[in-house]
Amino acid sequence: MADIVKQRIFSAEQIVVHSDLPKILLEYSKEVIKNNPSDLVSFSKEYFQQKLRDTGFYEDTLEKLDVSVKDLIYRKGEKFHSNYNVGKVIGDVTVSKARIATHKKTKVEKAVKIYDKTTIPNIDDYMAKV
Repeated sequence: MADIVKQRIFSAEQIVVHSDLPKILLEYSKEVIKNNPSDLVSFSKEYFQQKLRDTGFYEDTLEKLDVSVKDLIYRKGEKFHSNYNVGKVIGDVTVSKARIATHKKTKVEKAVKIYDKTTIPNIDDYMAKV
């Protein structure tokens, strides 16, 4: 039997295209035609990295783009503080506190909830859900 998810068909009304996409693709296509690169993938990477530099998206470096998914995943047994710098409290509840945490490599800020483990009745069940 065929997989329904793979055969899913969308109508034009269901597809939402960002308003900037046609312009981005047009400019990119013109550059590809003008330069006729032998390695399209490398050319594309350089082209879009330059676009990021031009817009100031990453003013410092593009190292933030060179982060693997593994760098962002919190693994069991790993210390949260080895990947994040925890900042000021942005919310306070009796059993948990919301704080700003900054990923050390990407400098991306996230809101995190920090719980006091002593207030969780069955820590193993709780960690299995997380």
